[in-house]
Amino acid sequence: MRKNAAPLVLAALASLCALAAPSTSFAQPSASARQEAGRHFRAGVSAYQTGDYSTALGEFQSAYRIAPHHSVRVNIANCFMHIGRPIDALNHFESFIAEATTAGGLAAQQRREVEAQITELRGQVAEVQVRIEPASARDPIITVDGQPANASGVVRMMPGRHTIEVTADGFATARQDFVASAGQRADVPIALRPPAASTATTTTGASATTSTSGTTTTTAATGTVATTTTATTTTTGATGGENTTTSTGPNTSMTTNAGGTGATGASTGGPTLVAGNDIVGPTERRRGLPLPVFIGAAAGTGAVAIAWGVFGGLAMGANGEFNTIARRIEMGTAQPDDVRAGESAASRARTFALVSDVMMGVTIAGAVATTVIAINTQWSAPARNRVVLTPAVHMAGAGIALGGSL
Repeated sequence: MRKNAAPLVLAALASLCALAAPSTSFAQPSASARQEAGRHFRAGVSAYQTGDYSTALGEFQSAYRIAPHHSVRVNIANCFMHIGRPIDALNHFESFIAEATTAGGLAAQQRREVEAQITELRGQVAEVQVRIEPASARDPIITVDGQPANASGVVRMMPGRHTIEVTADGFATARQDFVASAGQRADVPIALRPPAASTATTTTGASATTSTSGTTTTTAATGTVATTTTATTTTTGATGGENTTTSTGPNTSMTTNAGGTGATGASTGGPTLVAGNDIVGPTERRRGLPLPVFIGAAAGTGAVAIAWGVFGGLAMGANGEFNTIARRIEMGTAQPDDVRAGESAASRARTFALVSDVMMGVTIAGAVATTVIAINTQWSAPARNRVVLTPAVHMAGAGIALGGSL
């Protein structure tokens, strides 16, 4: 790889002339800008020849931002190739061919060398065509491992496991894991579905299934209004017996057993042995975080996620503006202030990308915290204090036992 790459970089040294001298094909930046670009270019070539590819990459990128020229892309691509980023190298090699062809400055020998590098690099990465179903989904957004990807063309991936996520208006987010291998070409269909409606959850255990129903009636007695709540809970034990607990009033309960093995007893606020040696006792009070805490955490995380998306979009817009200016310069249709505007666009793209990365980190941390809060949130009202009236047998005879908690 290095044997083929070095001649390309040295051949691209000819582009230094284009950076330092006028050209009939490109609108030229100012003389001082050309000198500054030439300085970065020479520093990049020097660093490349000593094997310091990261430093060389930064210098070549600076030269291209100040005085864009397609030949510099070859140098940038070779640096990416040496630091183990074949996807970025591929993108720059392909951009070089497209831009050089448009400018009419691509020699046949250099085209063959660059195309050979492209073929070699494509053997190191996977190329995946994500096919979204239905095809009528509007404005789909594809991310791979959380990073935006090409929604209409081929998505390149390094070998290994990746998570592809697709979102579109009117559909639930779809996720699919994909294991990529070097040189792979694959189509990955991802079906989008409408958002799922809220559903009730039924849990079936190995020993029992419980169903609950309740009614409320209001009666008047001696000028007062009394409210009576009757609830019936039926539990089927593992041995086939059916235990019925009937509560009248705040919590006046009796437990009976029909069939199976077990005992018939009265609930007095403590545990009662019933069929299958199951223990049935009074409902415990649930303790947890207040619901407003979860709502606040979710709202805060959502706000940061929106900011992440906004700054990501701004970064992409600024980068697109820079590329547009670069193309105008190459085609000779640039305006006098395009170089300065390109520098400004590049600076904004870096700033917005940095803020977007920070917002992404905060969003992930917020999502984890919100999940933990959700698990520990009290979703229902705590159990009310109860008074229990149950039949009881004493030495003096039958009666009613009063118990419960306040």
